[in-house]
Amino acid sequence: MRNMWKVDSARQLCAPANTGLGETHQARFIIELESQGTDFHTVFKNQMISLTAKKELLVNSIMHILEVRGFILREQVISYFSRKSKSYVAVAKYPFPTDAIIPGDDIDSNGRLTLKIWPQEHLPESLIFDLDCQPR
Repeated sequence: MRNMWKVDSARQLCAPANTGLGETHQARFIIELESQGTDFHTVFKNQMISLTAKKELLVNSIMHILEVRGFILREQVISYFSRKSKSYVAVAKYPFPTDAIIPGDDIDSNGRLTLKIWPQEHLPESLIFDLDCQPR
């Protein structure tokens, strides 16, 4: 029961405010999480995620939610399922940049955000290339 107290109190915390992206807002999303190389799959409903003024999802806000729930994200790469390209897009690797975002118009309109955590040794070459070529 002590762990539930930690989760409930963490829900009340705002995501990191010093993003350098201007004013942030929040919206509720369903986070569907998979881990590559395992049969792990879980869904977190009704999660508050910080957004930029342009309605882009802040990756640090999402990572904060996962860390509070006990996920170890060191040496991991995060990708999301893109509605536009119908494939996973690498968005950030540890340490996660404060300005990393997921475009709001690239996720399902029903508020479901599908994420995959990739250990770096299992990461497909195409995702590494995409991630390393992103503008800073």
